[in-house]
Amino acid sequence: MANNYTQWCIGIEFASQEEKQWFSNMVDKMRSYSDIFSSNPDKQENQEDYEQMEKLKEELGLVAQTFDELRDFVSFDVSYTSKDGKEIAYLESEESADPAEVEYLLQAYLQKFHPTEMISLSWASWCDKSRVNEFGGGGVLITAEGVHHMNSWDWLEEKEKELKEGKKKVKKGGKKK
Repeated sequence: MANNYTQWCIGIEFASQEEKQWFSNMVDKMRSYSDIFSSNPDKQENQEDYEQMEKLKEELGLVAQTFDELRDFVSFDVSYTSKDGKEIAYLESEESADPAEVEYLLQAYLQKFHPTEMISLSWASWCDKSRVNEFGGGGVLITAEGVHHMNSWDWLEEKEKELKEGKKKVKKGGKKK
């Protein structure tokens, strides 16, 4: 049996205590939502849980799209540390977590505190056994306005299609003609 992993790590350096507090509160709300769902996956059967989850989604705003589009739980880890007088949050997937779990959180953070900046996150996908097409990765560029993805599988498929259609000619050594 083979195991597949998606690993990534990103550090967010906060410019103020207000930023850190907001970020920490949002992560806590995401965790609360996730915990409620995990204890009651049929959320409709427990009205109190359902109402609490809906309230959390309202408080999360944009970040709630994580739960609408992906799943009802999060599996990334977060830790906080201080370095050179700055507070930093490290978000990561120790074993395997979809980087999409943090996209809306990071976008909401940019919208609230740094609307002209961007955050990039890259990840590696790998298998603990040698298997064809089980290794790759990707990246996401996050701005206040949007989230832009790429991954190695789509890129390879696109380039292969271009070459087959003759849109680009490649000489030996990989250089364009």
